[in-house]
Amino acid sequence: MKLRTVRLAALSAALVLSGCIPSAHVGATSPSGRGISLCQLVADLDAYNGTDVEVRARYVSDGRHEEVLEDSTCSQGRRIIDIGRRGDSESVARFYAERKRICSDRGASYLCNTLAEVDVVGTVNVMSGKFVLDIKEVGTFEFFD
Repeated sequence: MKLRTVRLAALSAALVLSGCIPSAHVGATSPSGRGISLCQLVADLDAYNGTDVEVRARYVSDGRHEEVLEDSTCSQGRRIIDIGRRGDSESVARFYAERKRICSDRGASYLCNTLAEVDVVGTVNVMSGKFVLDIKEVGTFEFFD
């Protein structure tokens, strides 16, 4: 198994065991109705390359090595896309400030596993030979402690 797969599996297991229950909203499109599901996006990344998309998904990060959006409700099984660049909008800053506050409250200065349901707008791009979503805006979000 690749190290990345092992890390994501361990992070997911830790979050599930800690009582973080998946929300019924993941897998849906965003509240504006303009978005697509992460399942649709990942199924045809070439078609979306270079375009802006609005997606509702689960944000998963350990704060250092992994930062992804995922959806485990896809008919093809769990789908993920790495987060690439972070935009400098107020909504992105507010999301990451809340993540930082949660980690600070936990006393987690290095690794800090976080899970949130998010609505994001971003651009699909290729970085280092793989598809990523560059985050431009973060709409609604809810972290799970």
